This record gives sequence, C-alpha cells and structure tokens, in this order.
Amino acid sequence: MPGWRDAQHREVNLRMFRGVLDPLVDAARSLRHVTLLQGMKAYGGHLGPAPVPAREREPRHPHPDFYFMQEDHLRERQEGAPWSFTILRPQVVYGVSLGSPMNLIPAIGVYGAVRRERGLPLAFPGGAPRVSEAVDAALLADAIHWAGDAPAAQGETFNVTNVDVFTWRGVWPAIAETLGMPVGGDEPQQLATTMSAWEPVWADVVRRYGLRAPSELERMVGDAFVYADLLFGFGTERVTLPVLASTVKIRRHGFGECTDTEEMFCRLFRRYQELRLLPPA
Repeated sequence: MPGWRDAQHREVNLRMFRGVLDPLVDAARSLRHVTLLQGMKAYGGHLGPAPVPAREREPRHPHPDFYFMQEDHLRERQEGAPWSFTILRPQVVYGVSLGSPMNLIPAIGVYGAVRRERGLPLAFPGGAPRVSEAVDAALLADAIHWAGDAPAAQGETFNVTNVDVFTWRGVWPAIAETLGMPVGGDEPQQLATTMSAWEPVWADVVRRYGLRAPSELERMVGDAFVYADLLFGFGTERVTLPVLASTVKIRRHGFGECTDTEEMFCRLFRRYQELRLLPPA
C-alpha cells in the first residue's frame, strides 16, 4: 500500500506506460484503439471510504495516482490523432495465472490442497464479513474487445464488474465442494505468515498428483497470500464500508454481459484442476 503513495512509484509506472504507448503511437500507422486499465483506487478507496457506489461521473479524486498520470498522457497523445481510447476500471480480477500478487485462485487452491492433505476442512481464515465484487478475466477481455469497436465507448471511462456482489463466507461452501473438501468454520490466520510452514506439504502434493504446478510457493502464489489477508479481512472485527462500483454506465452504453461470481470461482478452480495446477477433487 505505501507504493501507491510514493512519488517514485508513480513515476516508474508513468515511464513504463510511456515506454509502451509512445513508440506504438509513433510507428503503428494503422493503430485504431487503446484501452487503458485502471481500478477502484481511482476512487480513493485505499485512502478512506469511497462513494457507494463509485460512479465514473464523479470528479477525479484529489490524490496523486499513476492512474491519472497515465490517463493524462494518453489523452495528450490521442488529441487530434485518428485512433481512439477507452478507460476501464475493473474490480478485483480473477483468472488463470501463476505467481501473481493479486490473484486469489492459486492462493486459495494451495491453502485448500495442503489442508486436505492433512485431513482438515476448508476453514475460513479471514475476519469480519464484508460485501465484495469481482470481475472474471474472461468478462474483462470481452469488455476490452467491445470497447475497441463500439462507437459509444470511444473516449469514455467505465467500471467493469461481474455485476453481482458476494461475501467470502457465502461462496466458501461452493469453493470447498469444488476442491473436494468439507467446509470448515472460522480459523482466523494471517496466510502471508502461516503458509510458509506448509510449503513442504505443497511440494508433496505436487509430487503425489504429478502436477504441472511449481512446488515453490513463491512461483505458484507470488505475494497473493498478502492480498488474500486483505480481501478476507484478516484482523478486522467490524464490517467496513465496501468499495462497490456502479456498472450502470457501461450497460447503458451497450455492454450487457455479466457473470455469476460463485459460478466463476467454481469454474476457475476446475480449470486449474484440468490444467493439473491443483489436485483433482
């Protein structure tokens, strides 16, 4: 979180973006469209309560953010150019990836696999319940594809979510069933700290089932246990105001796709199983 407030961090992100965009704009004569991804931190939810729901029409939140630095550069380069742009603000993205710092699917999958290996149920490790939103990586890809062609999307900013809301305890039984486990009760724990001791068990799971997954937690999960502790609300004892995004605007402009979040979780865990990145149920 301190990186979001650090000026050097913002400058590095701007330089990376310029390093991609500027040569492309200069060389690609047939460039038609650029889609820039931001996120909910555009609404200042990492600094304090965000509006509920967060709407795109609200004034830019008064804090320095590399989102805005990149957006300003994009608008500057697009002025008078024959190509267009769209800015998308997805909620937390879930999909198939390894070693990502912000994808909870491998983190939950490894946590479940080592507990199952020891004959333990899928206990919930978090804290106070909170209402959350998600976006399926496949749905986000569809939104990017739509934005590239839809006249109504040009020059616009849109929130993107699965449309529904969920709580982790609410989807926990379906996740447990997909992983082939009984659902457990609450066992609050800081996964970023406790899971390192389970690495030998995970390595045994990889060998026993002939998985294609890395046996090292860092390569499999990255820093996602840290992110899991945040999203699960570890250490919190009271319900906090959620960061929820309105998707009315993108639907009015023509993108009406949606995904059932509980079904998304089950489908993604089954996909990891099919790819032999997690043991079969």
